[in-house]
Amino acid sequence: MENKFSHILLVDDDDIANFLNESLLKKMDLANQIDVSFDGHEALRFIEENWTNTQLEIKNPESKLILLDINMPLVDGFGFLEGFEKMEESHRVPIVLLTTSINKKDLNKAESFKVINYIEKPLNEEKVKALVSQIHAIRLKELE
Repeated sequence: MENKFSHILLVDDDDIANFLNESLLKKMDLANQIDVSFDGHEALRFIEENWTNTQLEIKNPESKLILLDINMPLVDGFGFLEGFEKMEESHRVPIVLLTTSINKKDLNKAESFKVINYIEKPLNEEKVKALVSQIHAIRLKELE
């Protein structure tokens, strides 16, 4: 995996959080493209329309990242995860739950999905650097 993601998708209904997170990620020059979806349904539709080809295979999934809020209207983070797991190559796109919820019920439910981390908001440079290191370590281990 390169040092830079080809694409990061922020999935959060909070305009301010999206603005701050997108600004931080751009400042850190972490992705070629950053997009925002405001609920899980919109995010799933975005992925199908923009990250897949006609066979619904995700293009270069290793170079993508999804930062996902849990509590959103319409389709929440867990609803997104349920839909996303049905996509064939979804296991190759790292997903990080980025949330204000420290509810034990949410933490336990998150463990039933393939997410690589659960980060409490607000996002900051230190958390992003640790996350990128974690993703690199996972990718290196997968190559062994």
